[in-house]
Amino acid sequence: MGLQERFELTEVQAKAILEMRLQKLTSMEVDKVREDLEETNKLIERLKEILDSEELVLGIVRDELEEVKDRYGDDRRTQIDFDESELAMEDLVPNVKMVVS
Repeated sequence: MGLQERFELTEVQAKAILEMRLQKLTSMEVDKVREDLEETNKLIERLKEILDSEELVLGIVRDELEEVKDRYGDDRRTQIDFDESELAMEDLVPNVKMVVS
């Protein structure tokens, strides 16, 4: 059973109700778009302020580095061995056949 039959609406009444809803939805969408535009403009202004201020840029970089340090900064899992006796200077020269003339 359709809504027209259920509420005994004529075709004109049903169309009027649908158009009313569409107009209301359209105005709600316009309000949403305006709100989004306002938020975007505020964000643009804030980002321009940041780019214009070296102090703000450095502060943000510092904060992000602190966040990375807090998240990933843990003790080394391997040891670095600085024993130089195992490596000779000859080991650093590539082993390539060549002719010197």
